[in-house]
Amino acid sequence: MMHDMKNIKPLHIPPTKRFKGLYVYCYKCKTNMQDICKATGKSLKNCPNGDRHVFKCYVNVPGKKNERKTKKFETRDINEAIKQAIEFRKEVQEGNYNKENIVEVEKEVETQKEVETQSKNEIQKKEVKIEKNNEPKLLINAMARYVGYLHNDPEIVPEYKIEIRDKRYIEDIERNLKHFVICLKKNGYNPNELTLEDVNDQIIGKFHSYILNELKLSNASYNRVMTQLTSFYNYHINEGYQAKNPFKTIPRKPVNPNIETITEEEYKNLLEIIQKQELGKNALSTGKIRNMYKSWVKDAIELGLLTGRRNEEIVQMKWNDIFTDEKGNFLYIKATDFKVSRQKDQEMKNPKPIYVPITDELKDLLLRIGFEKYKGSDKYILAPEETMQRDIINRFISRSFSHYYKLLKTGRHLSYKCLRKTYISRLSGFMGIDNARLITKHSGTQVMEQHYVDKKVIAHTARKFKMFEHDTESREDELEKIRNKNNEKTLER
Repeated sequence: MMHDMKNIKPLHIPPTKRFKGLYVYCYKCKTNMQDICKATGKSLKNCPNGDRHVFKCYVNVPGKKNERKTKKFETRDINEAIKQAIEFRKEVQEGNYNKENIVEVEKEVETQKEVETQSKNEIQKKEVKIEKNNEPKLLINAMARYVGYLHNDPEIVPEYKIEIRDKRYIEDIERNLKHFVICLKKNGYNPNELTLEDVNDQIIGKFHSYILNELKLSNASYNRVMTQLTSFYNYHINEGYQAKNPFKTIPRKPVNPNIETITEEEYKNLLEIIQKQELGKNALSTGKIRNMYKSWVKDAIELGLLTGRRNEEIVQMKWNDIFTDEKGNFLYIKATDFKVSRQKDQEMKNPKPIYVPITDELKDLLLRIGFEKYKGSDKYILAPEETMQRDIINRFISRSFSHYYKLLKTGRHLSYKCLRKTYISRLSGFMGIDNARLITKHSGTQVMEQHYVDKKVIAHTARKFKMFEHDTESREDELEKIRNKNNEKTLER
């Protein structure tokens, strides 16, 4: 029977059968899991270590803040596991649990007051235990734990330390950790045998070449990868692992961001061809043809340029977000800064508002696309009758923009993001970057200058600047007044 153990299917808890405190525990990775295998980074359903999986349940002991009971279930049936978890929870809460059935009893760190009253011998024992935990960790296991930390695995991250991270941010880190493992294998290293301390300058040199020569990443992407791996080591060092961070001293590549904005001519040409349905056919690499035409994409592009907001914000704007004064004059659109709100874990509770000024151009657009029909309603400003989900509309706008802009054959590769950069650049040129920041709500001008403001646009805006124009006009005005006074005296005589 032993030779069939590897054929045992991995355990998995479907979203519809989640039960508080019930997890799949892997004795290979030594961690809890729900959807993602920490060893492969793929779906848990495809985990190769199904024979090492068990169902585990964790229940807090009533009246004891820092104590909980853990029980391992022998069953591999999720319905039976849920049934046993319910019974186990009831036993613990009623204080009738059988201690012989408890596989593990986990206690959190004792309070500072209790630690201070411990004897010297107990403190020494605790120090010895900490030192044992700091023995060299396998690199692959350290990566799995770090990914669990990013996903806020309850066995790794206590509730008060939970930090909500963007899904794409986590996926990018997972992808680059995977690239590091691939690089190790290509160069003859076994990542299952390497420890964190085994990563040296020679290995990093191999990874450096792999990033630049095989992945062909830009300088900015190179810096991002190295920063992510620096953070990976910092996490384990902060957790008490005694080691140096080999990525900390890696020199970063120089980055001169080329901030591209769309020109007036390109913008007008794009709005013209994006209305042509016959040009919407886009051949994918798989050979499949996808239609990138939608009548409301033109509105999305105009809204993007005239509001300067991100596409995910534009697709969520509603007609009742438009504010007017008592006379009906347009004032502003109250939008939501989803990016900052997510970073601060305020997307649902207290999202950051952005007040978009309604210029004459934006006013004309709003009137044209249905303000009188939808004003005050809970309908979306963009494509109010579209049945497509908003997150899909978000992605469709970006793809459609790139597809149609490519047809202009300008020799440049602009994306939908360029509209926001164009707005901020033009606004900064018109009223100064410090004043523009009050509208864009950036935390400082440095981010704007590095990532949004096109210096060519600022230079173009200043082309009519005259060094002494104000002084010259003042002297001419004074001379004109003198002449007028002399003429008045002549007439009186």
